[in-house]
Amino acid sequence: MSATKDNEVLNNDEDHWWSQISMSQLFTPQDPLPAPKPPDEQEQKLSTKQRKKKSRGNRAEQHFRRRLNRRNLDDASKASLIQARMKRQEQNVNKNNIETNQMEDDLQVTKSRGNRAEQHFRRRLNRRNLDEASKASLIQARMKRQEQNVNKNNIETNQMEDDLQVTEVPLNDIGHDGNSKKRKRDTSTNIQNHLSQSFSPLSISQGCRKKTKNHIRSEAIPLKTVQEKNDQSKASTKSFMSTYLPQYLTVSDRKFKEILSKSIHDGHKIYEWLDTDEKLKLTRQLAHSVNLIYYLKLQQQLWQDYYDLGIKDGVWTPRISKTKAKEHNTCLSYDGVWAPRISKVKAKEHNTCLSYGRSEKFVEQRQKTIQHQLNRTENELQQHLHHLAEWTDKAKPSIDSIFLSTAIERMVKNAQHRLNVEFQHKRIMLKLDVDDHHLITSVYDLEPTEEQIELIKIYWQTIADEQKALEEMEVLRKRASLKRLPKSLDNLVDQSADNIQTMLSRSILNKDRRASMASRCSKTITQYKGDLMEIAITIAYDTARGHAQLAFDTKNKLRLLDRNASQSTMELIIKAMEIRAENMKKRAQELLQYKLMSFFELAPVVINDEANVSTGAI
Repeated sequence: MSATKDNEVLNNDEDHWWSQISMSQLFTPQDPLPAPKPPDEQEQKLSTKQRKKKSRGNRAEQHFRRRLNRRNLDDASKASLIQARMKRQEQNVNKNNIETNQMEDDLQVTKSRGNRAEQHFRRRLNRRNLDEASKASLIQARMKRQEQNVNKNNIETNQMEDDLQVTEVPLNDIGHDGNSKKRKRDTSTNIQNHLSQSFSPLSISQGCRKKTKNHIRSEAIPLKTVQEKNDQSKASTKSFMSTYLPQYLTVSDRKFKEILSKSIHDGHKIYEWLDTDEKLKLTRQLAHSVNLIYYLKLQQQLWQDYYDLGIKDGVWTPRISKTKAKEHNTCLSYDGVWAPRISKVKAKEHNTCLSYGRSEKFVEQRQKTIQHQLNRTENELQQHLHHLAEWTDKAKPSIDSIFLSTAIERMVKNAQHRLNVEFQHKRIMLKLDVDDHHLITSVYDLEPTEEQIELIKIYWQTIADEQKALEEMEVLRKRASLKRLPKSLDNLVDQSADNIQTMLSRSILNKDRRASMASRCSKTITQYKGDLMEIAITIAYDTARGHAQLAFDTKNKLRLLDRNASQSTMELIIKAMEIRAENMKKRAQELLQYKLMSFFELAPVVINDEANVSTGAI
């Protein structure tokens, strides 16, 4: 009954008050409904709220102050600790700023503005108001001149580097024993003075060479330009001036007297004789002339060998081409008129030496130039000797001129020992290279087939690889006998023990126990280095044996290649091939002996109190 009444009230809504209200009166302008926002804006606002985090201050600083409060310190102690912390933070910030600035400076590069000389040249052409044809002709002429200058400089540079360049000879490297004691620098620290200075007192590494004192201007400096009295070609002068010789005119007075006095018995008298600047100057000039005489004679012998080889052949033509030289691991011809020139990059890639063909005219010109220089220097030497007899007789105290001249001659000969070795090696290699080219030609004169040529190339390449492996083995044996390890390997082994060295530096350790453990570590590292050298020698030896076996198999394949061919012809080819292989072995042996002598016997050696630690090894 009540439900029926409610329905009647709802249906009769016109009698109620809300029936009199219009829709416009429901919402007033003072309170409008907000417009719905786009979905993208809603998502962006939501994500911003999610990302936004409440800032809680410097948490590290808060933890630090909280730890201070727990320690129950007074205010003064807290203030000092806070101040020390702030100072450390400031130092770290400054350090980071410096490193950042250095990185930015390193990354800065200079802006490239092109070829300024070329730009100025074209600008000058534009100012002259020339037509296009005239500009093109001038530009082409300029490019041609530049190309000629580049080619000329390359030729002169190559001649200087390959023909006349010799090793730098220090004035103090006169002895041939290769052993000289040097004071070792103390590398121990206050914390680790109880430790040995090296984990391996018998280390077979090469040490770093000590820096020499600066009170001597130079013990080995390039030969200065000699004033030519007669006209000579620019190329010859540059080639002659490119060498390195002991410079007796500029070395210090103390060093000059020391070297001169050590070159002869009873040389201490020289200190008393050369007591004035004038006497020293005259003695220096005499030594300089003698030095040039011996050097020019070495050059004269080398160029005479070039000439004799050309005359012996009868003609001045190249024996083999560049292609054959590359294929057969040989050196380009020394005696050809138009022998091809190759770059250093190609020479390194193809395992051949870098040399240039020399015409008969070129060799004769070099001989004439050297002879002219030799005659002029001999005249100067005669004048110095004549002057020597005069001023030594008048000197007080009296000076024995014969004794002084003999001392100068011995000093120069001793100082040029390494130059003699260098030139002697050049002469031997010249003969071996020329023989190598003749032997290659003799094989091709037998007219082998294409298949035979391929096997011959493989055989010669295998011989070359075998000699490289044998050279590596001999160098390693020399290192082992002299206790010299390659520096890269030695540093790698020593760095692996850095952690142990740090542990041994702990002050809590007993001194006796620390010394005992350091000694054990040193012996272990030394034994490990010796084992590494032994393994390397064994690997090199097995490599050489493998190449030798491959060469033997290749020779057998060559014999079995064509049974229908004449047996005598095949044996002739094999014999010629083996003769060339023997010459390759001689050449490799000469290079090996020169390397061992140059880098081991003539290298400076540092004598340690505990053991011999040599430097200067290859």
